[in-house]
Amino acid sequence: MKFIATVVGGTGLVGNFLIQELLADENCKQVNFITRRKIKLSHPKINECIIDFSREEDYKKHITGDVLFSCLGTTRAQAGSKEKQYLVDYTYQYTAAKAASENNIKNYVLVSSPWSSIDSSNYYCKMKAKLEIDVEALSFDKIAIIKPNGLIGERNTTRIGERYGLKIFSFLTRIIPPLRKHQPIQAIKVAKVMLLSFYKSLSSQSKVLMIERTELDELFKEKKTTHSNLYKK
Repeated sequence: MKFIATVVGGTGLVGNFLIQELLADENCKQVNFITRRKIKLSHPKINECIIDFSREEDYKKHITGDVLFSCLGTTRAQAGSKEKQYLVDYTYQYTAAKAASENNIKNYVLVSSPWSSIDSSNYYCKMKAKLEIDVEALSFDKIAIIKPNGLIGERNTTRIGERYGLKIFSFLTRIIPPLRKHQPIQAIKVAKVMLLSFYKSLSSQSKVLMIERTELDELFKEKKTTHSNLYKK
């Protein structure tokens, strides 16, 4: 059985790798690439949809298929304010998820944060938890939520402070055992786990499959065919 995937956030660090994984997957027959700007990548599977995220009525029709992968995200520094960060990290992602649910997409995969908590005093952590709660209330059959820590990889934009912060934190997690569960992770590994978690969720007894940071490495080690065979008749 073949599936159609829709991706929002496909030009970001994780999204770029996710697109490559989907294009290489024999079960994936089409990728609806929802993007704000034209991409350089050309492939027979790609259906490029250039949209304005502030105009839901214009792009809702493009969010179709069998699974929505959502990996949009920004920082407050990049966005310019908390309000603009909320627009990208919550509003745009929830609106896309709601459109997918209304368009009868049955499966949803989200990149969130290991620190998310609705009771947190931290603005970012509380926002991420709200998104998780709100998408879980939508009519998806299966939801997988991936919760990586800091992402390692080459970005399109320079974030020097974050880059050095990750290097320092990576070192600390190696020498302080209690911190290992918060170890930064390579973005390409997160992308692979996103696809694996979609397959894994199909056989899950629960509607929501939560992949914590400590489980990411374990799932990554599992053979892709172990899960992808579940999608074949």
